[in-house]
Amino acid sequence: MREIKFRVWSNRKKRYLNNERDNPNDNSYHVEGNVNEQIYCIARFLGEHDGEEEAILEQYTGLKDKNGKEIYEGDIVKTKLGNYEIVYSEDIASFECVTKIGSRCLYGYHKENDLKIIGNIHENPELLKK
Repeated sequence: MREIKFRVWSNRKKRYLNNERDNPNDNSYHVEGNVNEQIYCIARFLGEHDGEEEAILEQYTGLKDKNGKEIYEGDIVKTKLGNYEIVYSEDIASFECVTKIGSRCLYGYHKENDLKIIGNIHENPELLKK
């Protein structure tokens, strides 16, 4: 079973929140247990914040870049063809690499290319303009 992990961006603090419960240097929130326990954990977290505008949950894709770094929603990755943002698509129920001119399924694209995380959409949005 794939590891379910999230990281949390705080719009108020303008940074990723640390998870002091597990590892103060790790930005991900580890959610373990059955589906009901996972939903409870996420709901409890969201209840501690003022809402969607204050904190953004970003899920781990289950993939790593060419340097072994975990790829999350909101990451910006560099490929031979340019820079892409990682987003979750409800339409195809999968993560995608997205630019202003189109998108590709992350899982197929990951196998064909050496993806490298170069930033994230919150701290480095200018990387998508290049």
